[in-house]
Amino acid sequence: MPEGDPWEGRFAGAVAYVRPEQLRLAVPATEPAWEARLRHIYLAGSIAHLELHVPSLDQVLEVDVASEDLSRLGLQPGMDLRLAPRSAVLFAQDPAGATLEHERWIWHERDRVHA
Repeated sequence: MPEGDPWEGRFAGAVAYVRPEQLRLAVPATEPAWEARLRHIYLAGSIAHLELHVPSLDQVLEVDVASEDLSRLGLQPGMDLRLAPRSAVLFAQDPAGATLEHERWIWHERDRVHA
C-alpha cells in the first residue's frame, strides 16, 4: 500500500476502498500481500466473482476475475491465496473515526516491467 503519509501527519487514520476488479490474485511471496482463503466462486458469464476471507483484516473481500482465470489459476473454494490491490482510494479519518470525503487520495500500484 502507500509509502509515506499523503496527509503529512494531519490525520491519525484512513480507510481504503478497493474495487473488486482492482484486487490482484496469486501475488508472489516476495511481494507484500494479504493471505486469504477462497470461500465461494460465483460465475456470471465471462466474469467470476470470488469471495475471500482475509484473517489479518477480519474482512471478506470480493474479487472479480475473468472466467478463464479460474482454470488457469486452478481456483477452487478452500484454497489459500495471496492478494494485493492494484489501486485504492483512501479517505482520511477524523479523531472520532468519521471518514472525511474531501480528504481523498488515489493510490496506484507502481507499473511493473516484465522481462
